Amino acid sequence: MKIKKIPEITQEILHDLFDYKDGNLYWKEDRGIRIKAGDRAGTKTGRDGHNHVRICYSQYSVARLIFLYFNGYLPENRLTRTRKVKGTRIENLEEASFSCVQSKQEMRKDNKSGIKGINYSKKDKKWRVVIGFNYKAKTIGTVNDFLEACCLRYAAEQCLDRD
Repeated sequence: MKIKKIPEITQEILHDLFDYKDGNLYWKEDRGIRIKAGDRAGTKTGRDGHNHVRICYSQYSVARLIFLYFNGYLPENRLTRTRKVKGTRIENLEEASFSCVQSKQEMRKDNKSGIKGINYSKKDKKWRVVIGFNYKAKTIGTVNDFLEACCLRYAAEQCLDRD
């Protein structure tokens, strides 16, 4: 049995297959019985709830394909949105590391201190400072004073070169 070599997806292939308009990709040609020229590409698959497209026996995120469509390469890192806007318009997409994506997440609803990464331990009666790094939560330290906890958190963010 001969193994079929799957071609690497390129910007040229995307320009042959799709048109881009208002943050969506649209098929240029019919792709079988169900998909017709002009149909929006992508279906929600998996747990993430994002749209994906199958091309050359591989599944791609529509956002990553739009990034490739305009920039000529698939990002090695994750994509994040520059604004709090739903959708995949190219002007809203930027490449970002995992830690950068984590730092841009909104504060948890159960946060009582008002500052991300700082919580009060009733047991120890101290403020605990935590920051995400390399896919894990790292405890920076525990201090008595809230202002000191804020300074520790800020210093940890600066050391990790975050926004």
